[in-house]
Amino acid sequence: MSSIKRWAAILFVNIALLAGSIFLANLYLDFDNFRRTQPEQERQRLEAEARDIDAAYFRQCLSQDHVQIFYPDLLRQERYRSISESTGFLPPGPIPHTATAYCNEGNGFVRYTSDRFGFRNDDANWDRPVDVLFVGDSFVQGACVDEPYVLSNRVAERTGKNVVNIGTGSNGPNHYRALLDTFVPIVEPAYVVLVFFPNDNVQIDADDAYSTRQHGTPAAHYSRSGIDQQGRDFYRAVRPLMEPTSGLTPKIDCDRVDLTFPDIQKQVKADFSAQASANFGNAFVQYLQQIDSREKVAGLVKLRALRGMLATIGQSETEDPLTTPDATRAAIDALFEQCDGTCVPVIALLPGSEYWRSDWRTDTYLDFVTAYAKERAGNRDYKLLDARPLIDRNGLADFPPVGAHYSEEPYGRVGDAIAETIGVE
Repeated sequence: MSSIKRWAAILFVNIALLAGSIFLANLYLDFDNFRRTQPEQERQRLEAEARDIDAAYFRQCLSQDHVQIFYPDLLRQERYRSISESTGFLPPGPIPHTATAYCNEGNGFVRYTSDRFGFRNDDANWDRPVDVLFVGDSFVQGACVDEPYVLSNRVAERTGKNVVNIGTGSNGPNHYRALLDTFVPIVEPAYVVLVFFPNDNVQIDADDAYSTRQHGTPAAHYSRSGIDQQGRDFYRAVRPLMEPTSGLTPKIDCDRVDLTFPDIQKQVKADFSAQASANFGNAFVQYLQQIDSREKVAGLVKLRALRGMLATIGQSETEDPLTTPDATRAAIDALFEQCDGTCVPVIALLPGSEYWRSDWRTDTYLDFVTAYAKERAGNRDYKLLDARPLIDRNGLADFPPVGAHYSEEPYGRVGDAIAETIGVE
């Protein structure tokens, strides 16, 4: 009998140790998941709060005189794609010749009048020989800074060259390829600057209108003077969709809205400081306390976190860091094909904020762009600016109060570096 009791005690102790080990493992994995997801959720909340203020300000204070941005990427939505298909026109950028309210990340709303193609340029730039053509996304468009800090304007100031900017927010490599095929033959620039950002490493739909457009074909709807009637029909149909139809309440005092978001800025700084402090552990304890007791038991019994970890085995981050290598290659191919002896290709690599847009694939993707550009160039002349050393990705100083783009000084820093890469007169 004593032998049975002894074995029962041993079995009980081992079961208790096993249960305790499983509980601690699950608790750790829950904490690790909390550590990775909670900060991102908090930053999304802070950004969303700022964008809600922006949206209300635009609707009630700017929409009478300004139109919000149309992004070519909106063609992923059926209502915009159907307009494109019915008019037979693939839009290169936002609405042309329009007073545009762009964006605000804590320094006030950026506003400008778009040029004959919808881009952010002095329209007269198209009437002179173009020395430098910029292709890219929101960082090329100049989000969310005033004219002197837009990369193309900074390069124009530093070099004395006529620089044209055909960047639009939400663009990706699929748009870059179409823009290069369309505009390089039209303006015949001396330099073409193609700017890549980590968010260019995204999945692109197989039926994307810009990717399926036949590569290298002449752009029949565009000329140096602007777009044709089909293009005008497209933008005429799209414009009403860019005008707010609701959300005019509650009423706000346009003269008293603080677009610098002072309260949100304080929260951002506190959140950033808390990342490496004990407050993070306290936040996790509060998170556990908020979980229903039955859910806590279910989490242990079902091994929620442990099963989640096992499900991801064989899918490590380093296994597939490139979401869209073919689209990126196609954009770089278009750059070198369109600049075949007629212009100098320039590739610029911009890093993002680890606080606002942490992406473990950043360096792998930008290194891939570097390597493929070198391979594609062969013995041909091209220039590369890797701006990663120019930006403090891990801090807040190089970024605006509430947003993921650059603040004024870093934009100027990158613009100066691109000017140096091209060559200052």
